[in-house]
Amino acid sequence: MMALLNEDTLVQATTADYLEEQLGWENVFAYNNETYGKEGTL
Repeated sequence: MMALLNEDTLVQATTADYLEEQLGWENVFAYNNETYGKEGTL
């Protein structure tokens, strides 16, 4: 499924890319896909 491109998603993607590249953070886009519990997404 292709992500909807709008101002919100572009800001999120840009920020996530920056945090990953500059700080070494791992990005997880869990909106509407997150699972909960011990084996959860986050």
